Amino acid sequence: MGFFKFLKLPKHRNFDYNPQYWDPKKEERDKKLKRYYKQENQDPEAIKERISSSFRKRGAVTDYNARKKQVRSSNIRLIIIILVLCVAAYVLINVYLPTLLKALGI
Repeated sequence: MGFFKFLKLPKHRNFDYNPQYWDPKKEERDKKLKRYYKQENQDPEAIKERISSSFRKRGAVTDYNARKKQVRSSNIRLIIIILVLCVAAYVLINVYLPTLLKALGI
């Protein structure tokens, strides 16, 4: 009997892969519809959710703008510091290096 199993070819494997697509616009639309239907019922939890979501949306925009301004100002500050250090190094090398070399006798 083992000899007959040896002659059988293995069957191909079937995979059940169902791709799932995520649509952020559809998800946002569904959230808005849920909020709207809850709002019709005047549920206190729905009112709290609506108020907190409006705060989050406004806060996200202002936080992004504030962060953008902070990054810009820190980049400008960094460039100014690098320029000042380069000028200071140039002055030190051109002004004080010759006098230091004369003092050392080199």
